[in-house]
Amino acid sequence: PPHRDLHSFPTRRSSAYPNFSFSYGDASNLTFQKEFDVIVAFASLHWTADLVTVLQGIKSSLAPGGRFAAQLMAKRFTTQGRSGSPLHQARREVMARPAWRPYFREFKKQGLVYSADEYEKLLRDAGFTPYRVEFFTEDVTHPGIEALKGCARATWHRYTSRIPAEHRDAFLDEVVQRFIEQYPPDRSGQIHVHMKILEVEATVSDD
Repeated sequence: PPHRDLHSFPTRRSSAYPNFSFSYGDASNLTFQKEFDVIVAFASLHWTADLVTVLQGIKSSLAPGGRFAAQLMAKRFTTQGRSGSPLHQARREVMARPAWRPYFREFKKQGLVYSADEYEKLLRDAGFTPYRVEFFTEDVTHPGIEALKGCARATWHRYTSRIPAEHRDAFLDEVVQRFIEQYPPDRSGQIHVHMKILEVEATVSDD
């Protein structure tokens, strides 16, 4: 899983791509000052506990006229503040089952989810000029059950790390089975996960 090698990633990759540099840090404590022309954030801002501070840091990091783009979950496609992804709904159902519930008793949801209007206001308050804030549906296709399970294994460390290693596959099997009960594979065996995503693009002034 990617999280195991996260800290060594900058060292491993910088020699292969000498025109790039990598930094590991806290998005709520950015120290760059007008250093970048473009900043992007994919599937990450909805995990941040202090989005206001993160956006202020991104704005300070952009050079005059710089651009910011992000993809993230937003409130329009959620229920009671939770992600509306069908796969995440299946995961929550399984987490609530008696066999798994004890592992998640102290589990706390990270980050906050806002509506598109709220995001636009947060961007303006941070000093951005938003020019696109809109939803789209992405069809994430997996070639089969094992591929879907592998994707969940690679990206759900914050959930699976709470479960003993010898039981993690069983947990993921239950989640995938619950998902395909509601959303069966198509005739070719492919599994489709429809994600509702908010895309944001904004600029900072040339001052």
